[in-house]
Amino acid sequence: MNIDILIETLHPLERKAIPHLKNSKTLKELQKNSGLSEIEAMRALQWLENKKILKIKTIMEQDI
Repeated sequence: MNIDILIETLHPLERKAIPHLKNSKTLKELQKNSGLSEIEAMRALQWLENKKILKIKTIMEQDI
């Protein structure tokens, strides 16, 4: 995909999340660093994954 076209297709939530991806290893960190709510951050990540910009890795915590 052409990078210029890709940039034009970014949603405002994606644009707000992208600058914080390098320093945010978890969803909670992304929320804190970007000021997005949990659902906004999750949607932005899902949309970026759908555009093949990133890959979401899900780790389930077990109750002990």
